[in-house]
Amino acid sequence: MSVGTIAIAGFFLISGFVIPMALERYRPVRYFVSRFFRIWPAWLACLALTLAPLAAYGRYADRPFPYSAEVVLQNASLLPDWFLAPYVNPVAWTLTVELKFYILCGLLACCGGLTRPGPILAVTGVLTALAGAVRTTTSA
Repeated sequence: MSVGTIAIAGFFLISGFVIPMALERYRPVRYFVSRFFRIWPAWLACLALTLAPLAAYGRYADRPFPYSAEVVLQNASLLPDWFLAPYVNPVAWTLTVELKFYILCGLLACCGGLTRPGPILAVTGVLTALAGAVRTTTSA
């Protein structure tokens, strides 16, 4: 197991404790707004820093830009996998997982599910089944 894998697992473990605590302090709308302004501005800056050298190289080497405007916008949404779009910056997969975790926790909080084990176990079961189904269909 690589150091990066351990670090990412540790990050998600810490997020698993921090995010529910943030939801106890804030109402879900404020939580979503604060998460949005915490992630998207920095992500858009990183996306621009990834796209600028690609554009400069394409211009220098007289090659077309490798991504369509649609793919760039899908990546800017931080949910390119929902659109089946390629990642412009593949390292961003961790942010997409984190964003989905934020959405899931926020929706659970709206339903009062973060304080009861039943909804958490039900969601965990559904997500595990979906992950198994996706893995089965992609490996077949």
